[in-house]
Amino acid sequence: MIGTAEQAPPAAIRLRAALGLGGAGALLVAAGPLLGVTDAAPAWNSAPLLAVLALLVVLPAGVLLARRRLEPAAAALVPPAAFALAGLLSDLRIATDPGRVVRPELYVTGIAEPVPGAGLWVLLAGRALLVVAGLLALPALRDEFPERPRYALSGFAGALAAAGLFTAPFTSRDIFIKPGGVADSQGLDLAGGLLRCAAALLLCLLAGALGAELRRAVLLATALTFAAAAVPWVVAPHAADSLGLAPGPVQVLVGAVVALGAIVPAKAPGDGAVALPGLRKLHLATAAFGALTGVTALAGALLPQLALPPALTAPDDYSARLLWPAGLVVLVLAAALRFTPRARPALAAALAAVPLAGLGALDSAYAATQVTSGSALAVSLGRIEPGAGAWLTAVSVVLAAVTAVLAVLAGAAERDETEEEPPAETPLPLVGALVTAGLLAVGAFALPVVEAPELTPIPLLDLRLGSWGLLLALATVLSALAVAAKARALAGAALLGGVALVLLTRVLEYPLTSARAEEAAPAPGLWLAAAATAAALAAAVASTARNR
Repeated sequence: MIGTAEQAPPAAIRLRAALGLGGAGALLVAAGPLLGVTDAAPAWNSAPLLAVLALLVVLPAGVLLARRRLEPAAAALVPPAAFALAGLLSDLRIATDPGRVVRPELYVTGIAEPVPGAGLWVLLAGRALLVVAGLLALPALRDEFPERPRYALSGFAGALAAAGLFTAPFTSRDIFIKPGGVADSQGLDLAGGLLRCAAALLLCLLAGALGAELRRAVLLATALTFAAAAVPWVVAPHAADSLGLAPGPVQVLVGAVVALGAIVPAKAPGDGAVALPGLRKLHLATAAFGALTGVTALAGALLPQLALPPALTAPDDYSARLLWPAGLVVLVLAAALRFTPRARPALAAALAAVPLAGLGALDSAYAATQVTSGSALAVSLGRIEPGAGAWLTAVSVVLAAVTAVLAVLAGAAERDETEEEPPAETPLPLVGALVTAGLLAVGAFALPVVEAPELTPIPLLDLRLGSWGLLLALATVLSALAVAAKARALAGAALLGGVALVLLTRVLEYPLTSARAEEAAPAPGLWLAAAATAAALAAAVASTARNR
């Protein structure tokens, strides 16, 4: 009897073909910069890093394939394929108009027009293979939607990354390298940039609608794809003197961290999903990262925000002084969480004080570095660079985001384990205090707390670094007030205590920083912040009264 080998179903053949094409495409994308995209040199030796990142984004698919998880492996190809399509559109402009493309990681345009090299065609071929692989892998995403899709955390990650990708990825001191965001681009470059931003958001929303296994695969691949898009621009300032760090890539990295946090399931084992890590472990992890956040914020306040040339005298870091109360508050609450879980809601809200203070300090440091950027002063005096304090401040903001994700996960685990039912109704005194605190908080962050003839305050909606700090703090305060309305009595009171600490940090901006300007006087934002602090404390007292 002659045996016949069992044939694989067409779907399995298609998915294996997708994985093979995806691997080949990643290798070509990695090889392109090594071969040289044009005859002009890049701003720094970025090719090895780009090669590693090109292979990293398909690593989840390779690992899942090795474990014989065919459908999740194919699903993990979709995020890098979506970004490859955006990259394909952007890279096509190099072939048609290389002199107008600003891609310092691939080449820097000088006086002569760059000539496309062999590496460009290899890069385009690799991206095309990844796109085809993604199209073949799309049927793997046909999954039964869960009863409760998890859009919140994954959607937040996508929104963060999309906003970061929309902005300029770097700053520049080189007249030949002019940074610009998606809105500043044209033609194919504009189409690729818009597609990249849309893909970042849609991939995260898609992952939230999938079952547990496919969701984990897509979110992991998406997080690595975000990291691959941002890491070169975080490394660039250390490798090229002409380039500086912009907030966009940092925001994309925060989105990647949040996407990783969205991988962790929140259902109990009986619901058919993997449970969250043990509640005690989540509390310990939150406390540990909170302590790191507080320590780095305090170190950022202690160390100089600027590295100055010898001819210049270091100014007082007034803007960094707000890091002292922010760091101390987070450090104390993180230490308290080590001993009692009741500190967790307060820590979750109070973390907003770190970006409030930190991004304001970074805004001032960035403005100072632009004084000598691309000017004759840089030649005669030397350049002003971010100091150790500025870098530690940036790290503290990232750590605050990680701690916030852990605190939210710990809160979800607490709700799963507690037997106490949330209150059915919100008492009228609590509603009044919450509404009052919310209205006052809007004014506290929208209006300045210090006014002086020669002082220009940071506007709330100017989208500068300091503006993002104000927006994050306001969004946290308003969200916490809304959650406290339906929270259990003690948890709501602790959450409102954290809100009061954020508002108190805003109040402290006046005594800590008013000396930076002559004839400084209290502004309306100071009184509104003080009143909002009192209203938040009154709401905390009203919340505890629910137990009586």
